[in-house]
Amino acid sequence: MPKKKVNLDKLIEDLDPEKINEDIGMQHADIRNNYKIDNIKATNWDDFKDQIIKYVKNHHKKIYKTDMPDEMAYSKAREVLEQMRDKNGNRIGFLGAYELARKGKLPKVIDELSDAFEGEHTRAYTTHVMEQIDPLDFKQHVELVKEYRAKYSQFLPKGMNKKSDAELARDYQGLIKHHASVVQKVKGNMEEYEAKVKKFEPKYEKAA
Repeated sequence: MPKKKVNLDKLIEDLDPEKINEDIGMQHADIRNNYKIDNIKATNWDDFKDQIIKYVKNHHKKIYKTDMPDEMAYSKAREVLEQMRDKNGNRIGFLGAYELARKGKLPKVIDELSDAFEGEHTRAYTTHVMEQIDPLDFKQHVELVKEYRAKYSQFLPKGMNKKSDAELARDYQGLIKHHASVVQKVKGNMEEYEAKVKKFEPKYEKAA
């Protein structure tokens, strides 16, 4: 299979935080917001398990259009809730989530599941987009950096601007992530953003 040329502009567009939020974040938020919880308090252990299994299966079905077996839904919920923390950042884990549900805070537990699924989806999407680039093709990394510098050099902080193309290419993913974070801040003023972007025009050496 011939190697695909990576389109820098498409790569940056696909990693735009605004696009990711619209394509992924809002989709997950809508599922959570439209989900009805019959009772905000888990009456017992079996009820708690049934509630979290039901939500995980519903969320999964809405996003991926496929069913998830009960045991997989329970395992996924347990994995997520084991990392749950309180408002002070202290880990309360799966049993802590159960305690919250018993106290009438089941919606908070469901929120935790929804947020985790959104985060997982976002990370998977970002990795998939980023790894269009062959991680072992250093020459391609350098070419990507050259193209980036020709078009977006104004977005580079002084420390990064002083580095050579080869040095920046060693962390090309960090460069692209940096750009995404800058775009998020600057896009509030599109005129400022567009004024900083220069059209990239490849230069070819004239034949002798």
